[in-house]
Amino acid sequence: MLIGFVGLTHLGLCTMAACTVKGHKTIGYLEKKNKFDLKSVYFEKDLKKILSKKSKNFKVTNSMEDLNKCDFIYISEDIPTNNKGISNLRSINKLIISLFKIISSKIPIIILSQVPPGFTRKICNLRENIYYQVETLIFGSAIERALKPERIIIGLKNKNQKINVRYNNFIKSFKCPIIKMNYESAEFTKIAINLYLISSVSMTNIASGISRSINVEWPDVKKALILDKRIGKHAYLDPGLGISGGNLERDLETVKSFTSNQSIEKIYFQLFSKISKKMKKWPFRVFINLLKDFPKIKKIGILGLSYKKNTNSIKNSPSISFMNDINIYTKNNKMNIQFIVYDPVAKIDNKFLKVNQTKSLKSLFKKVDVLYILSPWDEFKLDAKKIFNNNNIQYIVDPFKLLKNSNNFKNRYFSL
Repeated sequence: MLIGFVGLTHLGLCTMAACTVKGHKTIGYLEKKNKFDLKSVYFEKDLKKILSKKSKNFKVTNSMEDLNKCDFIYISEDIPTNNKGISNLRSINKLIISLFKIISSKIPIIILSQVPPGFTRKICNLRENIYYQVETLIFGSAIERALKPERIIIGLKNKNQKINVRYNNFIKSFKCPIIKMNYESAEFTKIAINLYLISSVSMTNIASGISRSINVEWPDVKKALILDKRIGKHAYLDPGLGISGGNLERDLETVKSFTSNQSIEKIYFQLFSKISKKMKKWPFRVFINLLKDFPKIKKIGILGLSYKKNTNSIKNSPSISFMNDINIYTKNNKMNIQFIVYDPVAKIDNKFLKVNQTKSLKSLFKKVDVLYILSPWDEFKLDAKKIFNNNNIQYIVDPFKLLKNSNNFKNRYFSL
């Protein structure tokens, strides 16, 4: 088949890569003002390798009319959000209207972008052959999940409606359960999945926080929870620095938007936001405590800019939040602190003052007074003893407890 994509985003490119591996041809649309460079695509395991190897089956066009040759078309555009996680649907609405004017009504259009309940129903009023497909890709393992989905969830005008033959043959080829439901149910399913993830993250952060005050060792508790089938080995049972990356925050704001102001549901979802904000401030609270014993901090080293390991996305990342907090504090208190940062793939934006990004862990260690490890890349699983003994680092802040031999430095080492 020839499968079209409107939106060469992380979602779009990873899904395109999966389609090419399955033997299909793909064509992605970009506006004329944009150019596509395979060298600068999103960091994702195997993505560049697949698109390079399957280049004959992977094309990019600046002409929307070329999509009229497709068997069906995915809309995989990102939905922008503001700093509160609230979606802006203006650009995707404009894009869809442009698409409808040019693309034959016989060609099925599948919305893969994450939209709020009711969105696809409104689009469906403009033309037939519209579907909504729930995506559950994860940064860092997106190709694997695109090729081997646990299930495929399809939103239809009504769930008894037949799916277009070509599109149906395509999704059947993944050999996984196909769940049909109406548009609104499918749109909310995506939100519900993320809400359950949010609740797991939040509960872990709260429970592990309580454990510190009552002499409980959380890693031992975690071992027991993993073996409970109702919770399981895939649950988010490691304490972390709140919710990041943008997608979970967006769904939290979306679900709050259709709950009444004083309802218990709204209070419940607001609590998740507060827990996340509290955890994201944890590195800054440690910094304030450090100042009591070490008021002359000059240089802070930060390992990890991305919001989690195996991605270059820094949207709402703990590192960016921490540096913003420090910049505000030092400005108000007339202090001079410089950041030296390292990340395996993510790059820092020039808008941050007094930030120096280095390409070497060793050079960073030699230059800083305090070391923060703010995303859990495997590369950072080092020896605390070697770091302290071979450098002038006074304190290490390692929320994820990546470093071994850290128990030897209880007054100089901090973790969740």
